[in-house]
Amino acid sequence: MKYLFAVILLLYAAPLWAQVQGEDEPLLLSYPLETEASADEIIVRSIVDNTEYSGSQKTIAPGAILLVPSEALNTIPGVQIQQGSGVESLTSIRSPVLTGGAGAGSFAYLLDEISLRAPGFANVNGFLEMPFDLVDNLGIYRGPHMAQFGGNAQHGAINAQTKIPDNNRAAITLGSDDYVAGKALLGTGRVSLGLSAVHDGGYRADSGYDVQKILIRGQHDFDLWTVWGVATVTNLNQETAGFALGTDAYKDDEIAFRNANPEAFRDTRSALAYIGASRDFGDYSLVLKTFARRADMDFRLHFLPGQALERNDHQSLGFKGDVTYYSDAFSYGFSMNAEATRGHLDEFQEAPTRFSFIQGEHYDYDVDAFNVDISANFLYRATDKVDISGAARLSEVKYDYRNNIDSGVFGRFLRLTDQKNNYTLFSPQISASYQITPNLEGFTKLAHSERAPQTSDLYRVQVNQAVNPADIETLDAFEIGLRGSAGNLSWDATAYIQRKDNFFFRDADGFNVADGETDHAGIELSGRWDISETWHISGNAAFAQNTYGFSNQVANSSEIITNGNDIDTAPHVTAYGLLSYAPLEKPYALSLSLNYMSEYFTNAANTQDYPGHTVVTGGTSYDLTQSAKFFVRAENLFDTRYADRADFAFGNERYFPGRPRSLFVTLEKTF
Repeated sequence: MKYLFAVILLLYAAPLWAQVQGEDEPLLLSYPLETEASADEIIVRSIVDNTEYSGSQKTIAPGAILLVPSEALNTIPGVQIQQGSGVESLTSIRSPVLTGGAGAGSFAYLLDEISLRAPGFANVNGFLEMPFDLVDNLGIYRGPHMAQFGGNAQHGAINAQTKIPDNNRAAITLGSDDYVAGKALLGTGRVSLGLSAVHDGGYRADSGYDVQKILIRGQHDFDLWTVWGVATVTNLNQETAGFALGTDAYKDDEIAFRNANPEAFRDTRSALAYIGASRDFGDYSLVLKTFARRADMDFRLHFLPGQALERNDHQSLGFKGDVTYYSDAFSYGFSMNAEATRGHLDEFQEAPTRFSFIQGEHYDYDVDAFNVDISANFLYRATDKVDISGAARLSEVKYDYRNNIDSGVFGRFLRLTDQKNNYTLFSPQISASYQITPNLEGFTKLAHSERAPQTSDLYRVQVNQAVNPADIETLDAFEIGLRGSAGNLSWDATAYIQRKDNFFFRDADGFNVADGETDHAGIELSGRWDISETWHISGNAAFAQNTYGFSNQVANSSEIITNGNDIDTAPHVTAYGLLSYAPLEKPYALSLSLNYMSEYFTNAANTQDYPGHTVVTGGTSYDLTQSAKFFVRAENLFDTRYADRADFAFGNERYFPGRPRSLFVTLEKTF
């Protein structure tokens, strides 16, 4: 299929790069501060009519009360973020909820289109380094976007976009379980400073956390050049709660809200900074970015018998350059991206040897990585009604691994000898949109993407994993959709199919599976109906089927994979609805939202399941003055006992219980 894409793109004068209008134009999902829909800001986003083509991208704006990203992102069809302990999370975008290297490597988390972590060193908890509460908006890209972003955008990408704010704002939030948060966004026109600090006592025992974030942006216009810079720093100190174990443990308050692992913790520190410069040359524009990043993390592996301490870090330097040509009928561009990374991981067990988890050193290695991409994009306006766009990215990924301690087998741990690994990747896509009527638009997209393995999949291995190493994973995807409006109703509908090959994971026997196959198909619906000037309904639903496309026999019967089985943690239906009431010329607004998740299997053999849940949240806002607002949100209004995440492993049903009924109040001041 990759060669078919290459021929198609060559017919359009070679693959070309540009962040242009067309397939990636956003459908805004927002809750404006100054409109009749201001109640939406309390809890969720509502769909705002936009006549531009949206494709598989949606954009949301952070609101007054946003505790964790899942509260915003789970209002988008095809997206599910499952919360773990504190700020930990696992992501699903047109996929099952993926864990391990698959979860880390399948989604890109970006700041102004620069990856927050080096692609081969991603963290499955992708939001830990993202200043999601300080940015202007979050762009969510569903499906493969490797041609645009490279790296880990296999199943999707989330891009945090910065901007100097139009107004200075400050807010403080108080809530249940000793929750206290403060946020300030200060700007002068050329320089802005964003600050946030959160203390959460945790609704489970010994599970609180503290997190601080800084986001700085400055820019200046010279005669020919516009120059800007962005820097963000995050610090997290978290006391981690493990799974609640036992049948329906999330329903038992004595188990659900206790913590069987009070010794567990996670400390992370991260920073990303870049300098950008742009200028125009007639019909051409040039954008240059130079960036540096650093991330390091210490955490207790409380879920393993030895409870070892893992420490990992990496530092990167990189460069991005884009040249774009614009015209009314045909736009195109080229891009080059290069970055060099040095990463380190070590693991040490202080506790006495238990089973094959030996006391002492488990791993201690360094990896040097070098990535270079050449990419391109074009947009052809064939007629007043038809747009055709295409993109392609050619990537070269090199890893140089060095073991710092003795190589060989030590207990269950296999320390590999020094080695180098190289991967060449090609990821093309092509899409089109057609304006059927002034109020109805159709769109379609065909994409092939390839990603390199994560370094932890290659080098942090155990004795059973000596053979069948991770290789290039591929994903082929096709989507088609319609989007329209009629009177006070706006809507969109998208259907997609995807096929993944060379899916890499470690089975229940501890062996590598490097040639797995999975199939993904779904329908995503969203809409908004303005019933009157004061009443509004919006919502979405996603219907998905994620299945194994192969069979795998293991000793553990609960993890036997049969071709056609549902992948575990892949609900068939997720839905979200919002009812809002915002009377005209009144200082208050009310809203009520509902999140639904259907039943899903929690093991590969499909013999264990979680029954699903429905959670209702209510809120209100009140304008104290023209510049001061008061928000109240009652989360989980009916105090439903549910699980943010359910799993079955080691013979146990295990859960991360959802937040019980909680109250949060925010005072926000604009000046």
